[in-house]
Amino acid sequence: MSHFFLVDIKHLTVWTSKLQRTESTAAYVNATERKRFSSLNEIDAGNFDGLSYEDIEELYPEEFEKRLEDKLGYRYPGGKVELF
Repeated sequence: MSHFFLVDIKHLTVWTSKLQRTESTAAYVNATERKRFSSLNEIDAGNFDGLSYEDIEELYPEEFEKRLEDKLGYRYPGGKVELF
């Protein structure tokens, strides 16, 4: 990741989620400012954590269809909503 240090961008702000791995990756970027947003965290899959989309389609076809109909507003059963 050393190539990040070779780029000189004035007043660069790096946005990350509040997950440790995104902050660790961003540490390699030579930025003047860093901002963390919980809204950039991954979607909480709740009861479906660890399942692939194929698994959900096969095991929970109704929920799979609900997500297809409203990807931005859909919340997985048991998943929490992070507000800014």
